[in-house]
Amino acid sequence: TLEGHLSWVIAVVFSPDGKLVASASLDDTVRLWDSSTGVAMQTLEGHLDRVSAVVFSPDGKLVASSSDDHTIRLWDLSTGAALQTPKGHSDSVWAVVFSPDGKLVASASCDHTIRLWDSSTGAALQTMEGHSHWVHAVVFSPGGKLIASASLDNTVRIWDSSTGAELQTFETRTEVRRLSFSHDGSSLETDKGFLGFLSASSNTYSPLQPAKFYIGLQDRWIVGTIGKLLWLPPDYQASCSDVRNGSVVLGHEFGRVTFIHLDLSQS
Repeated sequence: TLEGHLSWVIAVVFSPDGKLVASASLDDTVRLWDSSTGVAMQTLEGHLDRVSAVVFSPDGKLVASSSDDHTIRLWDLSTGAALQTPKGHSDSVWAVVFSPDGKLVASASCDHTIRLWDSSTGAALQTMEGHSHWVHAVVFSPGGKLIASASLDNTVRIWDSSTGAELQTFETRTEVRRLSFSHDGSSLETDKGFLGFLSASSNTYSPLQPAKFYIGLQDRWIVGTIGKLLWLPPDYQASCSDVRNGSVVLGHEFGRVTFIHLDLSQS
């Protein structure tokens, strides 16, 4: 367990190659860690309010972060320098994600919008409007042609990334906070289950099915497909987590980051 942040860790994520972990905190910083040794590598400073999300570019050369200061920032991983600070949101930005080719960045905000940016220049490309409440999750499809967003208005919306046009609205009847497309782009996995597409022109959807996780967090346990794997004592209760193969990284309230390596060879 490592200490470095001065306040609550809100988000943690592995780099594409699994060698680094980035953490975002209420202390307004992003920190980079060596995932095998736990050594602190860099501290990215510049945001003026808490950092709500952090993500690596697909090639692992950039880091994007979002903040309550209404901005996202793009960082050079090799130097820790802030390369771009795209501005345009009028409220807190809760989520940020790179397109599969790394050329675009999408951000989701409490201003009810999703914005699309050029990752190399920071130029604003599209503003997607339609949600009626805070938007807290956004993700690209595998080919990058579609964007999915989830909002406190209890909808998931699908957008055309090239035009910004809204293509579908799914009434989920429950609050969805996490989204990811299936490998073939035919469905969405959420923190509440799987959402299948029935028609490209219809607003109907297949009911949410129970989510199937290989490794994840449930209550005070790290769980897998075979059941409960590891109980987390009160001091290790997580505010956020990420999983890469058999490694789990946890963020905690008081600025700590914990790395756990599981032997799944017998699973």
